[in-house]
Amino acid sequence: MTLSRWTPRRLAIIWLAGIALQVVILVVPAIVAMNLTRTMGPRFRREVAAQDAHYTVAERADSISRAKQVSDARATGNFQLRADGQTVYAVVGIPSGRPSQRSIDEIRASMQPLLGVILGLEFGAIPLALIALSLAWLVARKRDDGAAPDGRLA
Repeated sequence: MTLSRWTPRRLAIIWLAGIALQVVILVVPAIVAMNLTRTMGPRFRREVAAQDAHYTVAERADSISRAKQVSDARATGNFQLRADGQTVYAVVGIPSGRPSQRSIDEIRASMQPLLGVILGLEFGAIPLALIALSLAWLVARKRDDGAAPDGRLA
């Protein structure tokens, strides 16, 4: 059956199915996220607190180590003075593993385009397809109405 022969009822049914699919696409992830938050939320909070405590302990130990290195360098005279008056000590530090704000910002910036595409598809693909189908149906009906019974244009 050609598109021009579709009844308005069939087009309405397709619109209802498309709208129902759009609702499912928008609502189901929210329901899943709420369920995961309810069931896994306490464990996730415990793991984040433990990781934060690990970072804090590592940073505290590293800062004590750095302070010891600076005091030793000051005591032995193992430092340099820059032209602007800053004292430079040779200090070795061990990173705690906590991501810096700069790296977090870089990750966030790299994900922005992908997020825009995903949201655009999630919110726009079905409505745009329904509108395109409706317009194609209207154009096909107009062309079919202007055609002679043998298929030639009048």
